[in-house]
Amino acid sequence: MMLQKSYYVYVWFRRNDVPCYVGKGHGDRWKQHLTRSKNRHLSNILAKEKKQMRAEIVANQLTESEAFELEMLLISVIGRRQHGGPLVNSTDGGEGTSGYKHVNRRMRKHSQEHKDKIAASLIGGKRTPEQRAKMSAWQIGRKMSPESRVKMREAAIRRCSNPDYLEKLSRAGKAGAASRWSKQVI
Repeated sequence: MMLQKSYYVYVWFRRNDVPCYVGKGHGDRWKQHLTRSKNRHLSNILAKEKKQMRAEIVANQLTESEAFELEMLLISVIGRRQHGGPLVNSTDGGEGTSGYKHVNRRMRKHSQEHKDKIAASLIGGKRTPEQRAKMSAWQIGRKMSPESRVKMREAAIRRCSNPDYLEKLSRAGKAGAASRWSKQVI
């Protein structure tokens, strides 16, 4: 049996040429961090510095086990942030799921009967105080990206400057707060 030598080890560098992430992959794995990454620290760095960052393949034509070994070696030599180094890797390397195919669960087709059950379960349902407390606790400490904040602010401004929306709130007895808020923001 011949071992497939299609793996490589790559390093993402920040704009000041300090390494921030070491990974193993094949195909275009190193590029996937630009659109989706499980490592939220790397995602945040890429969101802030994407245009100034670069990725470099440090070794290629490796077997998977060679790539894992080199990945672990580089992570231990450079050092993870938890141990005083600059890398934001979550682990010491050497693990992962090769050939994993991401399945977008939202694309699954549901029968009309199932959709009707989901809709019926959502109508008029009030959350219990325990559910609300659990949802609130989950949000504590979560940070929103600057882009998301801008989008939410713009949507709120559009909504609060819409006469139909203000009329609807007025009928519900809540227009005062919305109009005061829209005047402060605009």
